Amino acid sequence: MTDYTIANIDTLEHDTGESTFNSMVQIDSTHYILAYSGTDANGYIKTFSVDAGSDTITELDSLEHDTINGTYNSLVMIDSTHFMLAYRGDDGDGYIKTFSIDGSYVITQIDVLEHETTDCLFNSLVKIDDTHFMLAYRGPDFDGFVKTFSIDGSYDNITQIDVLEHDTDRGSENSLVKVDATHFILAYSGTDLDGFVKTFSIDGSYDNITQIDILEHDTGDGRSNSLIQIDATHYMLAYRGTNLNGFVKTFSIDGSADNIAQIDSLEHDTDDAASNSLVKIDSILYMLAYGGTDGDGFIKTFSIDGSYENITQTGILEYDIVNGSYNSLVKVDATHAILAYTGENNDGFIKTFLISEALLANNALAMCNF
Repeated sequence: MTDYTIANIDTLEHDTGESTFNSMVQIDSTHYILAYSGTDANGYIKTFSVDAGSDTITELDSLEHDTINGTYNSLVMIDSTHFMLAYRGDDGDGYIKTFSIDGSYVITQIDVLEHETTDCLFNSLVKIDDTHFMLAYRGPDFDGFVKTFSIDGSYDNITQIDVLEHDTDRGSENSLVKVDATHFILAYSGTDLDGFVKTFSIDGSYDNITQIDILEHDTGDGRSNSLIQIDATHYMLAYRGTNLNGFVKTFSIDGSADNIAQIDSLEHDTDDAASNSLVKIDSILYMLAYGGTDGDGFIKTFSIDGSYENITQTGILEYDIVNGSYNSLVKVDATHAILAYTGENNDGFIKTFLISEALLANNALAMCNF
């Protein structure tokens, strides 16, 4: 496997008050939108630009969309000018909102739905299509819920379609991924905080949410989940496992989103691994941001072989020596990534990174042959 070097290109401290529960999305190759919980736990949305070299990060606009609470954010893009946010608002209730941006990336709220009036934590929202969405969250009594929603063609009139209480014991630390138009896969922390992976289906009306299969993949711990799709039948998960250690695993499902099977597992950090955020760079290279030893921020790269096995750590950078929590990592292109995170004093930071093949071994060989 090729080794990689990871280098920090630029840093912007965008909020000197507070920035937690970060959820960032790429708008286009040089613009990004971030939902986070700011001062007094209020809800904020911001837009940023980055130049073509992933340098010179600039804040463009800021909207304080909730003056009471804005935690457990999960933001998704509907299209290049519209976005949907699931979050925990006033009294711990669950809210869904839609937003638009104009040509100058100025943010406007369109609609809001209070879909849960008891409790709503650990939101994970995915887009099904331009007018339909699915949400996994922890609701009343710590139970796990999955819901579907619709919006109209004007990104307005948010409506709940269906709900499934899929776990009556616990449904925390959710990470939901769309498999295809009618199938979904969820990693979460269930009974005794163990690690679970489940698959679900919906019908053609985005209704009748049905659980298909379940795998308890870790009987010790399964928190801080970040699940991503490798291809239609393979998935990778970064999570905080037994003894708070850091794990990366690969899984397979069949063509019916059934028969969940673990393929490989790598314990990459034997100290700590909180606030995981995993992204796919290409078919064999993956990048993870997390909080490790002493809460410091780390970025790592991992590779897998053609059988989705043999997970190998291929690069590491300690990107913050004070704090690296509430990470939200986004791929920019094949060699760049951007990260929103909570740093020193709980302030909000944006950083960009360059990923490149390590040349040390080749250079050493060239010197020996000189």
